[in-house]
Amino acid sequence: MATEKGDRLRILVADDSPGDRAFARREVARAVPQAEVEEAGSMDALEGVLTRGPIDLAIVDYSPVSSDEPHVLGRLRQADPTTGVILLTGSLGEEGAAEAMKAGFDDYVLKGPTAGLRLGPAIRGVLTLAGERRGARRAEARYRDLFSTVSVGLFACRPDGRFEEGNPALLDLIGVDASALADLNLLDLAGSGELRRHWDKRAPLHGLEIGLTRPDGRRIEVLIDAAPRGRTIDGVMTDVTALRDAVRQKDGLLREVLHRVYNNLQQVEALLNLQGRRFADPEIRRAFKDVGERLRSLALVQQKLSQGGDYRRVDFAAYLQDLTTAIATVARRPEIEIAVDAEPLVVEVDRAIPLGLIANELLTNSVKHAFADGRSGRIDVVLRREPENRFRLEVADNGVGADPALVSQGPGLGARLIPNLARQLSADMTVEHAGGLRTTLRAPL
Repeated sequence: MATEKGDRLRILVADDSPGDRAFARREVARAVPQAEVEEAGSMDALEGVLTRGPIDLAIVDYSPVSSDEPHVLGRLRQADPTTGVILLTGSLGEEGAAEAMKAGFDDYVLKGPTAGLRLGPAIRGVLTLAGERRGARRAEARYRDLFSTVSVGLFACRPDGRFEEGNPALLDLIGVDASALADLNLLDLAGSGELRRHWDKRAPLHGLEIGLTRPDGRRIEVLIDAAPRGRTIDGVMTDVTALRDAVRQKDGLLREVLHRVYNNLQQVEALLNLQGRRFADPEIRRAFKDVGERLRSLALVQQKLSQGGDYRRVDFAAYLQDLTTAIATVARRPEIEIAVDAEPLVVEVDRAIPLGLIANELLTNSVKHAFADGRSGRIDVVLRREPENRFRLEVADNGVGADPALVSQGPGLGARLIPNLARQLSADMTVEHAGGLRTTLRAPL
């Protein structure tokens, strides 16, 4: 809970009453003995304290420090938005203090016989809140620094395709400055029916190559990875114009393009993992981790393309081996055996991506949920050709079992992704109990 200037907390007690300041000071000493406490009995004194550096916590009276107390709150927030602020008041009452909380205070304590019991816990609680706020701002600053310096174009668009935000690399890519970006529409620049079909469905885009016509008339070719996130569609745009021109003459340069996309996906996965670790909320950390795992499955497809001689198709049996190895390595559950029995099967890349995401979701769900409390078990992954140019993918575990409906109808993102991806493959999917949970997908090649 220390400030960035050193190991000691700085706490301000702002009250026109010397007695009340002494009371607050005693409670601070009990709650956080290591803190450096400064006092202010007037606005001038408060300004003097603020000039000497950031404040971790301010305990502020409603009265004559300022005749307009919200001005004190605003001044503290102006000096440091992360500062925790407690209202210590003897004149407002519960209802008025609650209204002050709506104005932006982090907590309040009413002066009186019970103030000593209430102020200590309030100090500790608000200091924790202020520390989390400061950590979140540092994480945001690091993210913004990466957003500004990464060499690939990052963007956020509204559902209609109009740009809402773009990093400097994106501005350079499409040849505009920041003030002109909001007037541009990605769908209009692309003029791509395939992009618009995905966009209208709000379906994820993975390595979609399209041509863009910049406002200056220059034609460029880009790779786009994008997915809906809240009210925007966020994505990565990689310029492949120069590389694509050279690839038409030399096969090795195409391998380099795919390898760069693979590296970009790895960078984004690493960024997500880094950002996720900076949040205390386990649900937020889990969400970052889940998105990173899905990016890893996409990166493996890109890796297989870059390693193979046919850049339109993926050796899916080899992909499954790599995917299971990656999941087992990350899970660190040696008591779970993952066995792959896959026939050689080459899949078109636009089908390998949704199929790989489905395999990733099913395997990850089994590892996470089928073997609770450290129990051992086995997951079998089967890939088979079937008559009429079809194939079968099966993921089965011998774990605790689950309601089969949760795989395709549960509340999680995976349960929403799997049916959508299966529809992209024109696949039939069945989920059943079989000494655990078995999911079978049948689709045309």
